[in-house]
Amino acid sequence: MDSITVFIGGIIQGSRNDTSVHPQDYRERFKTVLKERCPGWTIVDPVEMYPDSTSYDSTTSIETFALLVETAARSDLLIAYLPEASMGTAIEMWECKRAGVPIICITQMPGNWTIQATATAVLSSLEEFESFVENGSLQELIAARQTPNAET
Repeated sequence: MDSITVFIGGIIQGSRNDTSVHPQDYRERFKTVLKERCPGWTIVDPVEMYPDSTSYDSTTSIETFALLVETAARSDLLIAYLPEASMGTAIEMWECKRAGVPIICITQMPGNWTIQATATAVLSSLEEFESFVENGSLQELIAARQTPNAET
């Protein structure tokens, strides 16, 4: 399988009205299982790249967000963790959908319109995601995308 770039999207601030963030430990779980089962894949983690982004001034915030949305849309896969709605992740998902990038969404909101309109696969938990990778389903999804004339 060619070099694969995975963008880890997901809730950071969600509906918070200050600069605090939701727990980000899900990102390490994603990275651990991907590194174990998909060695050689490049993992892009916006929180790792920009750990202090909630303290950026308005101009820097806008520039960083635009760059991250573009980076997500150029990736080979978006993994979106959404225990609740996230406006930034919704935009990343929409742009990935428009670019033909598969989207794995881990959420308890399968009826959400944005998720229905964009997700390639909807999983209900981090454990289900881990099983999805361990049983080869993720690799099959990526392989199907790389096959000429494959449906996405």
